[in-house]
Amino acid sequence: MKITCGIILEKPNGQILICHPTNAHKNSWSIPKGLNEDLEDFWETAKRELLEETSIDLNQFDYTMSEISRLFIYKNKRKCLKAFLVKLNDEEINKVKLECKSFVDDLFPEIDKFVWTSPEEALKLLHQTQVEAIQAGSELSDFG
Repeated sequence: MKITCGIILEKPNGQILICHPTNAHKNSWSIPKGLNEDLEDFWETAKRELLEETSIDLNQFDYTMSEISRLFIYKNKRKCLKAFLVKLNDEEINKVKLECKSFVDDLFPEIDKFVWTSPEEALKLLHQTQVEAIQAGSELSDFG
């Protein structure tokens, strides 16, 4: 089973970041995430994918990270999600220009839109597996 690792990124005001994959249905949104590479630590995968898909380098910010303890299995059972909750502790994130550096077949960026939104609104737009991760993360945060 493939493992995709992602970050539920929360600003100090409680908003979380969701991304729209290029060429996906207009209502298809995701947390920043991607496949784990051989022998790569899950946290390292999640941070790498965040950087590639959004240009956010967590090394530049004050944050707290909580690992969500369980895996979330996709309905097709060929992939599962390992999620981390990252709470940013300052407003410096507002200065970042969100930009995807990861390209599909070297032709177009993986992600074409970014939105900071309330957790309630995100739950309406995300894949069920990611909804479950956010709901589990709500036990670690003030949102949900």
